[in-house]
Amino acid sequence: MPTTVPSRTPAAPTAAPTATPPGSPGASDSADSRRLVAEVGFRQSDLRGGGRVELRPHGDQVDGFASLDNCGFDFTTEVARTARRQVDITLAHAKAASYSNEVVAYPDEATAALAVDQMRQSVRSCDGSVFQTARTGGRYRYETLAFVEHAGGFPVDDAMSLTERVTAEDGTEIYYLAVFLHAGTLLDAHYFGSPQQPTRKEIATLTAQAMVTADRLAARPA
Repeated sequence: MPTTVPSRTPAAPTAAPTATPPGSPGASDSADSRRLVAEVGFRQSDLRGGGRVELRPHGDQVDGFASLDNCGFDFTTEVARTARRQVDITLAHAKAASYSNEVVAYPDEATAALAVDQMRQSVRSCDGSVFQTARTGGRYRYETLAFVEHAGGFPVDDAMSLTERVTAEDGTEIYYLAVFLHAGTLLDAHYFGSPQQPTRKEIATLTAQAMVTADRLAARPA
């Protein structure tokens, strides 16, 4: 989830987690993992009506860059990631990217499932009145506005959605809408960020983008 205001940027390197998740990344898995995240992720041909899809700077690097970061929670699954690919999505006539898709690979299905469960835990345990330190540095207050722990309507069994208002210590606010999808060894996350609360149209756009990659995620062999 968001780590900075106003845009989601890679996190600085952090200390090793205090607990060891099931599975551990192997060098032989890296090439296959990179192929899988690229196959599932949102791409230029998925964007209808113009616009562009671009790999985020360092969006295909794991070491030193966070995937999950929310309300100061200790995401122990971060150390187990074998590949990630994050793209920024700019709609036609938009001045900048507001949407993003990140697909993350883990060494086994149990670790991928735990990653989604840890995101759920981070929301349930979050105290929205307290500033928390993000992995990127800086301190933010995370307020949950909407949380569906088990979201329906997607072709995968494990999905959740979240809307948060994130406030920096200087008072800057950003609203984040996120959809997290899991199947097999992959986590597929879609994000939208705006200074204003997301509109129905923006929610529908993000959901449609998530449905595109969810179809590919569901079609992968078990």
